[in-house]
Amino acid sequence: MPSRFSWFGIDFGTTNSAAFSFTGVDENTIIPIHYGDDEGRPFPSVVAINKNTGEVICGRDAKDQRHALQETHVYFSSIKSIINSNQTWMIAGKEWTPEDIAAEILKALKARVERDNDNIMDEVVMAVPVGYSASKKMHLRNAAKKAGINIKMFISEPTAAFCSNYHELCACKNVAVFDWGGGTLDVVVLKIENGNISELSAEGMAFAGNDIDQKFAAKMHAKFMAIYLQSAW
Repeated sequence: MPSRFSWFGIDFGTTNSAAFSFTGVDENTIIPIHYGDDEGRPFPSVVAINKNTGEVICGRDAKDQRHALQETHVYFSSIKSIINSNQTWMIAGKEWTPEDIAAEILKALKARVERDNDNIMDEVVMAVPVGYSASKKMHLRNAAKKAGINIKMFISEPTAAFCSNYHELCACKNVAVFDWGGGTLDVVVLKIENGNISELSAEGMAFAGNDIDQKFAAKMHAKFMAIYLQSAW
Protein backbone atom coordinates (compact mmCIF):
# COMPACT_ATOMS: atom_id res chain seq x y z
CA MET A 1 0.00 0.00 0.00
CA PRO A 2 1.22 3.55 -0.70
CA SER A 3 2.26 5.39 2.45
CA ARG A 4 0.20 8.29 3.71
CA PHE A 5 1.60 11.79 3.84
CA SER A 6 0.55 14.87 5.78
CA TRP A 7 1.10 18.59 5.38
CA PHE A 8 0.59 20.59 8.56
CA GLY A 9 -0.31 24.14 9.43
CA ILE A 10 -0.66 25.99 12.75
CA ASP A 11 -2.56 29.11 13.68
CA PHE A 12 -0.90 30.24 16.92
CA GLY A 13 -3.43 32.76 18.13
CA THR A 14 -3.48 35.31 20.93
CA THR A 15 -6.63 33.79 22.44
CA ASN A 16 -6.93 30.39 20.76
CA SER A 17 -4.76 28.18 18.57
CA ALA A 18 -5.40 25.35 16.15
CA ALA A 19 -3.59 22.95 13.86
CA PHE A 20 -4.62 21.67 10.45
CA SER A 21 -3.47 18.80 8.27
CA PHE A 22 -3.96 17.69 4.69
CA THR A 23 -3.54 13.92 4.78
CA GLY A 24 -3.71 11.35 1.98
CA VAL A 25 -1.81 9.04 -0.36
CA ASP A 26 -2.13 11.27 -3.46
CA GLU A 27 -3.77 14.54 -4.53
CA ASN A 28 -7.10 12.77 -5.14
CA THR A 29 -7.36 11.35 -1.61
CA ILE A 30 -6.38 14.37 0.48
CA ILE A 31 -8.48 14.77 3.62
CA PRO A 32 -8.40 18.07 5.55
CA ILE A 33 -8.43 17.59 9.33
CA HIS A 34 -8.76 20.30 11.99
CA TYR A 35 -7.21 19.85 15.43
CA GLY A 36 -8.23 21.84 18.49
CA ASP A 37 -9.17 20.60 21.93
CA ASP A 38 -10.85 17.28 22.67
CA GLU A 39 -14.28 18.89 22.36
CA GLY A 40 -13.66 20.04 18.79
CA ARG A 41 -13.18 23.69 19.77
CA PRO A 42 -10.04 25.80 19.23
CA PHE A 43 -7.20 25.14 21.67
CA PRO A 44 -7.01 27.99 24.24
CA SER A 45 -3.60 29.70 24.14
CA VAL A 46 -3.23 29.60 27.90
CA VAL A 47 -0.62 28.01 30.16
CA ALA A 48 -0.58 27.37 33.91
CA ILE A 49 2.72 26.49 35.62
CA ASN A 50 2.86 25.07 39.14
CA LYS A 51 4.81 27.43 41.41
CA ASN A 52 6.49 24.57 43.29
CA THR A 53 6.90 21.70 40.83
CA GLY A 54 7.04 23.47 37.46
CA GLU A 55 4.33 21.15 36.11
CA VAL A 56 2.65 22.65 33.03
CA ILE A 57 -1.05 22.61 32.19
CA CYS A 58 -2.13 23.91 28.76
CA GLY A 59 -5.20 24.63 26.75
CA ARG A 60 -8.76 23.88 27.84
CA ASP A 61 -7.67 22.31 31.15
CA ALA A 62 -5.76 25.46 32.10
CA LYS A 63 -8.58 27.78 31.03
CA ASP A 64 -11.38 25.88 32.76
CA GLN A 65 -9.42 25.56 36.01
CA ARG A 66 -8.19 29.15 36.17
CA HIS A 67 -9.88 30.03 39.45
CA ALA A 68 -8.92 26.74 41.08
CA LEU A 69 -5.27 27.09 39.99
CA GLN A 70 -4.71 30.77 40.75
CA GLU A 71 -3.20 30.10 44.20
CA THR A 72 -0.84 27.28 43.15
CA HIS A 73 0.01 28.18 39.56
CA VAL A 74 1.29 31.12 37.54
CA TYR A 75 -1.20 31.70 34.74
CA PHE A 76 -0.32 33.00 31.26
CA SER A 77 -2.58 34.17 28.44
CA SER A 78 -2.04 36.26 25.29
CA ILE A 79 1.67 35.32 25.33
CA LYS A 80 1.79 35.91 21.56
CA SER A 81 1.44 39.65 22.18
CA ILE A 82 4.76 39.81 24.08
CA ILE A 83 6.70 36.96 22.46
CA ASN A 84 9.54 39.32 21.47
CA SER A 85 9.80 41.04 24.85
CA ASN A 86 12.62 40.63 27.37
CA GLN A 87 10.24 39.77 30.19
CA THR A 88 11.08 36.67 32.25
CA TRP A 89 9.52 34.80 35.17
CA MET A 90 11.27 32.66 37.78
CA ILE A 91 9.01 29.69 38.51
CA ALA A 92 9.98 26.57 40.45
CA GLY A 93 13.67 27.39 40.14
CA LYS A 94 13.55 27.88 36.35
CA GLU A 95 13.62 31.08 34.34
CA TRP A 96 10.80 31.21 31.81
CA THR A 97 10.71 33.46 28.74
CA PRO A 98 7.76 34.24 26.44
CA GLU A 99 9.35 31.81 23.97
CA ASP A 100 9.24 29.06 26.59
CA ILE A 101 5.57 29.71 27.33
CA ALA A 102 4.68 29.73 23.63
CA ALA A 103 6.63 26.49 23.17
CA GLU A 104 4.41 24.76 25.74
CA ILE A 105 1.31 25.64 23.72
CA LEU A 106 2.95 24.37 20.52
CA LYS A 107 4.08 21.17 22.28
CA ALA A 108 0.52 20.52 23.40
CA LEU A 109 -0.82 21.11 19.87
CA LYS A 110 1.85 18.82 18.43
CA ALA A 111 0.92 16.06 20.89
CA ARG A 112 -2.77 16.54 20.06
CA VAL A 113 -2.12 16.17 16.31
CA GLU A 114 0.24 13.21 16.57
CA ARG A 115 -2.18 11.35 18.80
CA ASP A 116 -4.61 11.07 15.87
CA ASN A 117 -2.19 11.12 12.91
CA ASP A 118 0.22 8.51 11.56
CA ASN A 119 2.83 11.15 10.73
CA ILE A 120 5.00 13.32 12.97
CA MET A 121 4.26 17.05 12.86
CA ASP A 122 7.84 18.26 12.66
CA GLU A 123 7.38 20.85 9.87
CA VAL A 124 4.55 23.36 9.48
CA VAL A 125 3.30 26.45 7.72
CA MET A 126 2.55 29.04 10.41
CA ALA A 127 -0.21 31.65 10.14
CA VAL A 128 0.66 35.07 11.59
CA PRO A 129 -1.00 38.52 11.61
CA VAL A 130 -0.52 40.93 8.74
CA GLY A 131 2.65 42.96 9.32
CA TYR A 132 4.02 40.55 11.92
CA SER A 133 7.53 41.84 12.53
CA ALA A 134 10.73 39.96 11.67
CA SER A 135 11.64 39.98 15.36
CA LYS A 136 8.37 38.32 16.38
CA LYS A 137 8.75 35.74 13.60
CA MET A 138 12.25 34.93 14.84
CA HIS A 139 11.03 34.40 18.41
CA LEU A 140 8.13 32.32 17.13
CA ARG A 141 10.57 30.15 15.15
CA ASN A 142 12.62 29.68 18.33
CA ALA A 143 9.52 28.70 20.30
CA ALA A 144 8.56 26.20 17.60
CA LYS A 145 12.06 24.67 17.63
CA LYS A 146 11.77 24.16 21.38
CA ALA A 147 8.56 22.24 20.64
CA GLY A 148 10.28 20.09 18.00
CA ILE A 149 8.70 21.93 15.08
CA ASN A 150 10.35 23.62 12.10
CA ILE A 151 8.41 26.51 10.57
CA LYS A 152 8.77 26.04 6.81
CA MET A 153 7.14 29.36 5.93
CA PHE A 154 4.73 32.01 7.24
CA ILE A 155 1.36 32.94 5.77
CA SER A 156 -0.93 35.77 6.81
CA GLU A 157 -3.84 34.69 8.99
CA PRO A 158 -6.58 36.09 6.72
CA THR A 159 -5.06 34.30 3.70
CA ALA A 160 -4.89 31.08 5.72
CA ALA A 161 -8.57 31.54 6.61
CA PHE A 162 -9.40 31.85 2.92
CA CYS A 163 -7.42 28.71 2.08
CA SER A 164 -9.35 26.70 4.67
CA ASN A 165 -12.57 27.73 2.86
CA TYR A 166 -11.12 27.54 -0.65
CA HIS A 167 -13.72 25.15 -2.09
CA GLU A 168 -16.57 27.48 -1.10
CA LEU A 169 -14.86 30.60 -2.49
CA CYS A 170 -12.69 29.43 -5.39
CA ALA A 171 -15.28 30.58 -7.96
CA CYS A 172 -14.82 34.20 -6.83
CA LYS A 173 -12.36 36.50 -8.57
CA ASN A 174 -11.64 38.84 -5.66
CA VAL A 175 -12.26 38.19 -1.97
CA ALA A 176 -11.88 40.45 1.07
CA VAL A 177 -11.13 38.64 4.32
CA PHE A 178 -11.56 40.23 7.76
CA ASP A 179 -9.74 38.46 10.61
CA TRP A 180 -10.62 39.91 14.00
CA GLY A 181 -8.80 38.05 16.75
CA GLY A 182 -7.79 38.67 20.33
CA GLY A 183 -4.64 40.61 19.48
CA THR A 184 -5.01 42.03 15.96
CA LEU A 185 -7.54 43.07 13.33
CA ASP A 186 -6.34 42.13 9.83
CA VAL A 187 -7.85 42.65 6.40
CA VAL A 188 -6.61 41.31 3.06
CA VAL A 189 -7.95 41.51 -0.48
CA LEU A 190 -7.14 38.40 -2.50
CA LYS A 191 -7.17 37.71 -6.22
CA ILE A 192 -8.03 34.19 -7.42
CA GLU A 193 -6.99 33.35 -10.96
CA ASN A 194 -6.60 29.85 -12.46
CA GLY A 195 -6.34 28.34 -8.99
CA ASN A 196 -3.60 30.75 -7.92
CA ILE A 197 -4.08 33.04 -4.93
CA SER A 198 -2.31 36.40 -4.59
CA GLU A 199 -2.65 39.22 -2.08
CA LEU A 200 -3.64 42.51 -3.74
CA SER A 201 -3.66 44.46 -0.50
CA ALA A 202 -3.19 43.79 3.21
CA GLU A 203 -3.50 45.92 6.32
CA GLY A 204 -3.48 45.17 10.03
CA MET A 205 -3.78 46.94 13.36
CA ALA A 206 -2.82 45.86 16.88
CA PHE A 207 -6.23 46.54 18.40
CA ALA A 208 -8.70 43.71 18.83
CA GLY A 209 -10.69 41.61 21.27
CA ASN A 210 -8.31 41.83 24.24
CA ASP A 211 -8.21 45.63 24.04
CA ILE A 212 -12.00 45.87 23.91
CA ASP A 213 -12.30 43.51 26.91
CA GLN A 214 -9.92 45.70 28.90
CA LYS A 215 -11.79 48.89 28.01
CA PHE A 216 -15.13 47.33 28.99
CA ALA A 217 -13.62 46.06 32.25
CA ALA A 218 -12.15 49.49 33.06
CA LYS A 219 -15.48 51.23 32.33
CA MET A 220 -17.45 48.76 34.43
CA HIS A 221 -14.95 49.02 37.28
CA ALA A 222 -15.20 52.82 37.27
CA LYS A 223 -19.00 52.68 37.28
CA PHE A 224 -19.20 50.12 40.11
CA MET A 225 -16.64 52.05 42.17
CA ALA A 226 -18.69 55.25 41.74
CA ILE A 227 -21.82 53.44 42.96
CA TYR A 228 -19.91 51.93 45.87
CA LEU A 229 -18.45 55.28 46.96
CA GLN A 230 -21.86 56.94 46.78
CA SER A 231 -23.43 54.24 48.93
CA ALA A 232 -20.52 54.41 51.38
CA TRP A 233 -21.23 58.11 51.97
